[in-house]
Amino acid sequence: MPIAAGVAVCTGVGYLFYLRVNSIELETRSKQLTDFVVTHEQPQRLIREQLELRESERAEDLDRRLHDTEEELELEKQRKADLAT
Repeated sequence: MPIAAGVAVCTGVGYLFYLRVNSIELETRSKQLTDFVVTHEQPQRLIREQLELRESERAEDLDRRLHDTEEELELEKQRKADLAT
């Protein structure tokens, strides 16, 4: 058990040493990754919003066409009823 504890301590110390030595490079990479995520998230959000807008416009168009068709059908029924009388 003491050997495992020694290995764990050495591993932890080694990792801390690695972080200290490479902190500037790690910070630079972190900033690059953050910039990448931010710059790529915004276009994705805009694309998603445009798709949602198109879908809602398409739904409104379909609803309007359905309403127009229902009105035409009602008028046709009235004409047939008028002709029958």
